[in-house]
Amino acid sequence: MNGISGVLILCILQMGCSSSSVISSFDAFNIEAEGRSVTIELQNGETLEAQSVLALPDSTHFWNVAADSTTVLPSRAIKSVVMTNHFVGFLEGVGVGAIGGGVAILIMGGASPQEHGFGAGADVVGMVLFGMAAGGAIGGIPGAIIGHSYEYQFITGSHR
Repeated sequence: MNGISGVLILCILQMGCSSSSVISSFDAFNIEAEGRSVTIELQNGETLEAQSVLALPDSTHFWNVAADSTTVLPSRAIKSVVMTNHFVGFLEGVGVGAIGGGVAILIMGGASPQEHGFGAGADVVGMVLFGMAAGGAIGGIPGAIIGHSYEYQFITGSHR
């Protein structure tokens, strides 16, 4: 039982969901980025923590957190911008944890001898629901901490 629980927790902790898209409209991107904290990855591999990003076809303006000042870079120097949504990460963590918890209970019940395993159908349903609730509660915590990452990739002259 401890082994299965350990594997379940490890899987949940390693989970980090993300989405990736290419910026096709700077206006739509700017609406998404307005007022958000983001991580900017430059073409040279350097990363910057930023806020208040305004991307234009020729230049990108943002508040550079480390420099404590406004920075303007050519948009072609930016590889991607990553935004994190912790609420969506929480929901994903709850979902994955609930599925994992329900499956773990089924495996534990099926692996035990019949006299120590589940009884009637109502017991099985109740135990699976308990496993799903426990797994969802456990999965929601790392899901909220890690969050769901949205990566917006900039198209540069080298990709056209």
